[in-house]
Amino acid sequence: MGRKFQKAGGHMHSEGLKQSQQTEDSVSEITSYPAQIPSTSNLSPDAATSFLQQVLEYDQQISQHVYQQCLGSFSYPFVRFCEVSGDGLFWIPATALIWLFPTALTPETRAFVFNLFIAFIIDLIVVGAIKGTVKRSRPVHNKGHVVIVAMDHWSFPSGHSTRVVMIATLCWLNIGLWKDEFKQVWLPHLLKPLRHSRFPALHNFPLMIDEDNDGAWTFALLILSTWALATAISRIVLGRHYVLDVAAGVILGYLEGVFLHFMLFVPIEVSESLHHWVVSKCYQPQKK
Repeated sequence: MGRKFQKAGGHMHSEGLKQSQQTEDSVSEITSYPAQIPSTSNLSPDAATSFLQQVLEYDQQISQHVYQQCLGSFSYPFVRFCEVSGDGLFWIPATALIWLFPTALTPETRAFVFNLFIAFIIDLIVVGAIKGTVKRSRPVHNKGHVVIVAMDHWSFPSGHSTRVVMIATLCWLNIGLWKDEFKQVWLPHLLKPLRHSRFPALHNFPLMIDEDNDGAWTFALLILSTWALATAISRIVLGRHYVLDVAAGVILGYLEGVFLHFMLFVPIEVSESLHHWVVSKCYQPQKK
């Protein structure tokens, strides 16, 4: 009887040792487990590349869906107008010619146009440098739709988007200029023909606009901003750019406008001196 008790006791003792050893092993495993979790900051280059490729695939799919669903015979004339109106081939020569015209603008407005011309040149350099570095190909789902002459073969970022958003940003930042110009320059020219109009309701129309000058110019700049946004979206609808190209262009255009306004804005004196020098060279009177 005693021997059986001793055997049973020994067996229980050995089982207890095994259980305690298993418990210690489990605790050591649990304690060491967090150290085995990979850090998110140590992702391999392959994982980062795979994530970027997945984002670009989603971007391509969404852009192609917008192109297929939104572009039609009804929307095409409008988005095509937005495309042409935001083209640098139009804006750069137009601002240069307006600035050069001898008596078309006041010194303040002429300085704004000159700064806008400088902004277009800087934007062209910045966007071109980014495109040449990133080298993202343009969408292929719009092939054969419209014959268009592209300035380059790269897609990121959208040059149209940067340009139109930069224009809208600079106009908003100079809203005080437009209010003063309207009141001092444009309003007197409007009053002359309307005061002699056969329609009495038009006699005081310019004065009504002047009394609500803030609201009128805010409304005008909202229309300008709507045009800029529509032009940016038209790049996706026409299949010229991907969604990420346009989003990057909008952000870049806003940053360019703010930077150029506060950091590189050319003073009126410099604009006028350069204007007088150029005009004197271009419009010299012919000697008899």
